[in-house]
Amino acid sequence: MTNDTKPTRLQRLRRALDWSRRKLEPFRRKRLEFLRQYVGYHYSDSAATEKVPVNLMEFAVNIYVRFLAANNPAAIVTTFHEHLKPEAETLRLLLNRTCEYIQLGQTLRRAIYEAMFGLSVVKVGLQPHARITVGGYDQPYGSPFADTVDIDDWAHDMSARRWDELAWAGNRYRIRYEHVMDGRLFSAKFRNSLVPQAPRPVNTEGDAGPHTISQGEDGHDLDEEEVVLWDIWCPYEQQIITLQDGESSELAEIREWTGPSNGPYHRLAFNEVPGNVMPLAPASLWIDLHDLANRLFRKAGRQAERQKTIGLYAGGAEEDVERINNTPDGHWCLSNAVGQSQVARFGGAEQMNLLMFLQCKDLYNSMAGNLELLGGISPQADTLGQDQILQANASKRVADMQARTIEFTAGIVRDLAFYLTTDPLIDEPVVKRFDENLEQVVHYSAEKRTGRFHDFRFDIEPYSMQYRSPGQRIQMLLNLWERVIIPAAPLLQAQGMAPNIEALLKVFSDYMQLPEVREIVSFNNPVPPETSGIEGPPKPPVTERRYVRSGRPGPTQAGKDDIMSRLLAGGGIQDSESAALLRGAV
Repeated sequence: MTNDTKPTRLQRLRRALDWSRRKLEPFRRKRLEFLRQYVGYHYSDSAATEKVPVNLMEFAVNIYVRFLAANNPAAIVTTFHEHLKPEAETLRLLLNRTCEYIQLGQTLRRAIYEAMFGLSVVKVGLQPHARITVGGYDQPYGSPFADTVDIDDWAHDMSARRWDELAWAGNRYRIRYEHVMDGRLFSAKFRNSLVPQAPRPVNTEGDAGPHTISQGEDGHDLDEEEVVLWDIWCPYEQQIITLQDGESSELAEIREWTGPSNGPYHRLAFNEVPGNVMPLAPASLWIDLHDLANRLFRKAGRQAERQKTIGLYAGGAEEDVERINNTPDGHWCLSNAVGQSQVARFGGAEQMNLLMFLQCKDLYNSMAGNLELLGGISPQADTLGQDQILQANASKRVADMQARTIEFTAGIVRDLAFYLTTDPLIDEPVVKRFDENLEQVVHYSAEKRTGRFHDFRFDIEPYSMQYRSPGQRIQMLLNLWERVIIPAAPLLQAQGMAPNIEALLKVFSDYMQLPEVREIVSFNNPVPPETSGIEGPPKPPVTERRYVRSGRPGPTQAGKDDIMSRLLAGGGIQDSESAALLRGAV
């Protein structure tokens, strides 16, 4: 090939983009199948083709999402420089406010949903409002954002074996044509090359996207003209290349990347596959048992619907098959197959199918990390101690997923902090509260800040994203009250503090939703104590407790498998074994 026919960089990028999109098509198609099972049969006309009476997929996904991201993350900002600690605290407050403003908690929940079904990517950047010149360089100016990228609008270098080996990665997005033409986001030459495009119900490659579950596969007309663009991040060149989707134009907008060195994209994966960038989605591990359990349950339902008990009485030589089929439940039918009147039963759910369904449900529960225990649906053992041991073991799987989620979230928070600490025009008021009666308003601005981004360490509070029910919060308060505050009451009084029972009762009233507490306990002016001496907390009365421990072993998965094997082979089981098999399944 001569230099005259050598493809340009843009042509090579378009070829790589088209090839990688084709390689990603099976992952998009599988994700669409998972989502259809997740929403079930009654969501829309384009949802699951058969009824999903036992939606194990939805059951597992929502339990894990609640465990992994129930709240907005709380940022932590630290520094080794003593003189920067006040600024670190100001930056922490501003960062937490930014996370709430952009609803980062909702973005994380969507990202975890995506990770359950396939690849999950969050894009962090600036929502540009204008471009300004700082230090002789033209830079975008705007507010930071963090949003999920649908795999339907995603592409990356599929020839890479690890995420850090990607030669490029990017996402597709739609933007109103008039905004492109009126703004300063792109050069005039690139703007003039753009062609408005109509919405398509399917991808350029021809496969349907997840939005077709609710919208169908027929397109719709827009009042405004739009263009579809790709932002391609090239980590080795530290550039962002913007080009139009589906067009062969040689024009592209190339800009130097001025954001964090790790780029704008963050990937969340719960199950890595060695030698592959694409992760193993949890849904792909659950879908087979979910499908088998529902097919068995639907079959048992059809058998149960065909069940009927009718009476047969002797008759002539007429054919009686059609009469038996047409006889309703509880009626009598003429039949020449009997010598005298009798009651016959037809149809009914097959016991082995029901037992197989219970086994599938139990296996699904185990493979998905003991969901019934994680979700608090039912106890899994005969004693509280056994349940606590199972809870600890089940939480190890959740703990690994939480660790990955926390690392993923911390990376997003660090990128948001980068944009706050490098914004040339930032001037945000921050309220610092020192106690209930003292607060101070300080301004975090480009003129007053003295620390650089690398002078601070940004992380998140690990437990800030976990859900705690009001009952759990009450229990934590009681433990703190009984084990710390009451024993330390003399020290608190020596420092001018005292346990506030009024505040404790008010908190309990709110958490337990019992406003009557405020009525049965009157909150008046406190009566000063008669003695000035410091007395310790009252000693608890002497009680005698006896603990009786009885051993009642719970059923193991191996034991259940053995019982099921004997049943399927036509063998008999004892009543105690039958009870062990059905325990937790009813």
